Amino acid sequence: MKTSPPISLVPFVFIIFFITPCHTTHAQVENDTLLAYQYFKKGDSLLTIKSYDESLGFFREALPIYRKVKIWEKTASCYNKISEIQNRISDFKESLKSANTSLEICNKHLQKNNREEANAYDNIGNFYRMNTNYDKALQYFQKALEIRQKIFPEKHPDIATSYAYLGIAYDFTSRYTKALQYHKKALSIRIDIFGSDHPKTGNSYSNIGLVYQGLGKYEKALVYLKKNLRILLKNSKKQGLSLGYSYLNIGICYYYLLQYDNALNSFTKTISIFSQKDNLFGLSMIYNNIGVLYDEKGEYEKALQYLKKSIRINLKINGENHSNLGDNYMNIGNLFQLKKDPKIALQYYKKALQIYKNIQSENSVDIADAYRNIGDVYLYQNNYDQALTYYKKTLKIRKNLYGKENLEISDIYTSIANLYLEREVYDSALLYSKNGLDILQNIYGKQHFHTIQYLNQIGTIYNEKHDYKNTITYFNNALYANTINKNTK
Repeated sequence: MKTSPPISLVPFVFIIFFITPCHTTHAQVENDTLLAYQYFKKGDSLLTIKSYDESLGFFREALPIYRKVKIWEKTASCYNKISEIQNRISDFKESLKSANTSLEICNKHLQKNNREEANAYDNIGNFYRMNTNYDKALQYFQKALEIRQKIFPEKHPDIATSYAYLGIAYDFTSRYTKALQYHKKALSIRIDIFGSDHPKTGNSYSNIGLVYQGLGKYEKALVYLKKNLRILLKNSKKQGLSLGYSYLNIGICYYYLLQYDNALNSFTKTISIFSQKDNLFGLSMIYNNIGVLYDEKGEYEKALQYLKKSIRINLKINGENHSNLGDNYMNIGNLFQLKKDPKIALQYYKKALQIYKNIQSENSVDIADAYRNIGDVYLYQNNYDQALTYYKKTLKIRKNLYGKENLEISDIYTSIANLYLEREVYDSALLYSKNGLDILQNIYGKQHFHTIQYLNQIGTIYNEKHDYKNTITYFNNALYANTINKNTK
């Protein structure tokens, strides 16, 4: 889970627009704006602790009052807050609509380069980020930063917010070096302003941890994620749901480190927190992850039980056309694939694909992943032509989304290389394997443990070609990479 910092509370400014002998009218305006201020403040407090439905209600109460008395900065701010909440509850189209309304108000009623204009650009950026249009998201986050740099000093919370959003977007596009640069800038500002034990500082630690998780540096990721956990535990009364998501991210690191008992322990703590807070979305996520964990352990019945729990919750809160339900079906498909039941696996993958197609554009991460898994099933069934068709669909989408230098591109190159290897088309297998290895080495370095699979694969291909000199070279490189990375995964 990528956590975005909340937009800071906009200070209340009481404005008297006119003075007339009618004191009752003036008093009514004053009373109305005081009431709006109270609604706004309550909504902002609830947003901070992630009580989204209640928070949304208060901002909607404040909005018409501010609009009526033409306090445009606060009106724009209400729309921005509403947009942020709508984004967080996955109501993306309405989120974009609210952000654009805020932007219209800023352009019409406020001076150029104002705080709410920047906040609106952030919300629009988050809309595009959640719809996997990362380049467009980055454009809007950059616009927000440029405005903030004109109106605030460098050491300002809003500047830190911009750096955090840019870091998150670069993380999603696997541009980890840039992501770390921006997250560390945000961290430095937050430490200076809020101190080392503030939840916003913890948020930056968490974001840095998630970048290291993306890099496969799970031990280093845990260091930062646990720093965030320590801060949240100090503020546990105000950070209930954030605490749950912290345990969730730590559990994911343990999962990738193959420390399944530690992962399960973290996930179980999350269940109790989300249950107390009646957070059905969080529960659906954690049940899904526990299902995946048991699937990996080969405990398929337990895995299926948890995945079906997640499905029941997702159907209840989201209905039949939601990406989370598609994710559940994908994971059940993975389960049956591991059970060597490709027919049922294919049924679930296609159910997931249909959901994704109903609600997403063709160039989406989820559709690409579904195509890839369907290709895996056809490869398992030795239906090479169908497998290659789906793999190439995946490759096309991922190139559109990420460009050429990305882990997801490397991943599909592996699948295509395996297909050509099985068909004994060794030159094509070698081409895709080397392309995939080049990407990994450019991102991680030449001896990172993620390169081991490719080095072994290329060694195997050279062996099949009877090129034993290159075979030995690549197997030795894989062995060396494995040795220097032992116990650091």
